[in-house]
Amino acid sequence: MSKKSSLAHKLNIPIYIIGILSFVIVLAFLSWQARQNVERVIATKMSDIINTILLASDQDISDVNLSRIIATIAANKDIVELAVFDFRKEHILYHNNKSLVGKPIEAFSDPNASDLVKRFQKYAVNAPLTEYHERRVLKVVEINLIDPTVNRLRSFGVILVYDASGYFHDSRNKTLSVLGILVLVTGATLLASRLIQNRVLLAPLNQIVNLVQQQNETGEFKAIPVNSRDELGEFVESYNRVNRSKLQKDEELEEARKYIDGLTNQAPVMLAYIDAHLTCRFVNSLYSAFHGLPRNALVGKSIEHVLPKEVLDQVMPAIKKAFAEATLVAVDVTMSENLASPKYLKVTYSCDINRQNAVVGLYVCIEDVTEIKANEYKLEQYASDLEFQAWALEEQKEKAESATQAKSEFLAS
Repeated sequence: MSKKSSLAHKLNIPIYIIGILSFVIVLAFLSWQARQNVERVIATKMSDIINTILLASDQDISDVNLSRIIATIAANKDIVELAVFDFRKEHILYHNNKSLVGKPIEAFSDPNASDLVKRFQKYAVNAPLTEYHERRVLKVVEINLIDPTVNRLRSFGVILVYDASGYFHDSRNKTLSVLGILVLVTGATLLASRLIQNRVLLAPLNQIVNLVQQQNETGEFKAIPVNSRDELGEFVESYNRVNRSKLQKDEELEEARKYIDGLTNQAPVMLAYIDAHLTCRFVNSLYSAFHGLPRNALVGKSIEHVLPKEVLDQVMPAIKKAFAEATLVAVDVTMSENLASPKYLKVTYSCDINRQNAVVGLYVCIEDVTEIKANEYKLEQYASDLEFQAWALEEQKEKAESATQAKSEFLAS
């Protein structure tokens, strides 16, 4: 189950990535759009304020009239602070809070307002200067009004401190709504993708895994049913073909092995195979019977633990020569230790050479020549006896001839 879930997560990684990227992009776009909307609202408000002040100053430039206009405009609940200040004298001319009129610009209710005015004066910019501090927007612009003291146009500054909490709140609600819809769409997409994946991929894969596990447990091959003609169906069909081919080859190999085992076990000689590490990898039944041990007690063991020391001392030079010279080597071995009578063996080592012409093992053929040696000894004894009898007959013949000659000489005399 964990593997299937892991595969499902991997398949859905693109959806996860797209969903996260969409979430981030939409959030960034909506935040930027909210900022742009607030800036447009503030620009519109400031333009309306300036136009109102200009129109009012055209009709009546008295301080009472301008103070009334400022107070009327600042009656909007979102306007925190609205003031007209003198650049040269750096003091407040008109303010929605009448107690601040005539005071220096450092007396603004919002401490950020005086900093913004000073920067505006320092850099002498012609364009409006805007700053955001939490949910407040501060904007300062330059305006030309008639100075009643000199009765001519002069530059003054207008600063607006606007509480944009309502706009940001609405924007936040809109953002949350859009993000909620995006989350629902992404979740629905993931759910639909998971259901489709489970139906067309994960469930069939789980069925394949279960069938393969059953085959491993029982050792019996069964073709997996093909329920689709897509890539998964082709994979299952390929798997079935490979297993059918493997089953056929296993049967052929088992048949061939039966013949090979029959030949090696019925051979009148002992057969074995040792690898380059001098480990016994194969023995026939006659070899195991000769040592009085079952095959599994010999296969996988080093020849140092299989052969008696007196035999090992006799065959090791031949083994080393076969590995070193890649040639067939034969050696006669005599076994007498712990035996009532000696045994004589003829051992032949044939090299197993790989494609790189390296000797990777030795085929061992061991023939028990004890009876042959015994017969040779009997023949030698028989020949020796015949020779002795021939000598005795020759001696008897010579004695007979001597006796005959003596008899003839006696009769002649």
